Amino acid sequence: MSTDVEGAEALAPALGDSLEHFCADLRQLRDDYPTKVSLNTLAERSGVPKSTLSSVMAGKKLPTEKTLTAIVKALDGNTSLWLARRERMRLATFGIMGDAADPTATATPDGNPSSSDNDSAAQPSAVLRPRWLLVLLLVIALLIGGGAGAGIAWRVMPPKDPRIPGIVHTGDDPALQPPCLADVVVGASATRLQNYLLEIKWSATCRAAWGRVSRYDDKALGNRIMVTLFLRDDPDGPATQRSDDADTQVSYTYLIADTGVGGTICAKGAVTDGPVVIDLGEPICL
Repeated sequence: MSTDVEGAEALAPALGDSLEHFCADLRQLRDDYPTKVSLNTLAERSGVPKSTLSSVMAGKKLPTEKTLTAIVKALDGNTSLWLARRERMRLATFGIMGDAADPTATATPDGNPSSSDNDSAAQPSAVLRPRWLLVLLLVIALLIGGGAGAGIAWRVMPPKDPRIPGIVHTGDDPALQPPCLADVVVGASATRLQNYLLEIKWSATCRAAWGRVSRYDDKALGNRIMVTLFLRDDPDGPATQRSDDADTQVSYTYLIADTGVGGTICAKGAVTDGPVVIDLGEPICL
């Protein structure tokens, strides 16, 4: 997974938005600029590497808040609306639908909201509100687990049935698979070093898993999150999925699909704090 997403991973089906639409609108914003803006020119104006811009414009991943702000500013767009839209999509991907925000207030190519009421369209503070729920749940989990640094793991996913074929493939982006997001559950989870949450998400409909790490140390900017999802019996095999995201609070891997032949799926993670790489300890497994 590229480093251009602060967990922004994309599709928010209940809100009618998608990675494809978002990046297409960014391309349109660039195309509508009064003068032609090449990737080289946009890289100079925004300070964003050309390779990153190419990935974003190609619709491979959503940009981080920092990258998105730089791009939209360079194209004279409305940054608050683009950031609000991106946050809704990020929260929807993690199963938080952001009901406090106006689902019609997506940014259009000219940087204006699609809603006719500009003042009410962009409410980033309302969109961010569900983050406090995540923090609260983490605190409760820590207390139940016996205090700071306690590990938590549970299995709540429906049983796998090898007779039912999967609808996704290993390497697919879960953010682009609405069925996977519709019934996603936490298959395994562990809190590490107080500030980091390592998880494996599981979808019974998709019969697939993906790994995720969330950080709560307020040090996302300038640092990275790395997550590896793998088959325990073949940790470096072709099914292994890795993410390495910068400037983000959440990073996730692409899918490992259950082919019906068995195999334990595990996840491990690490984060950086400046030049220091912090290993998040032993893997968790489904």
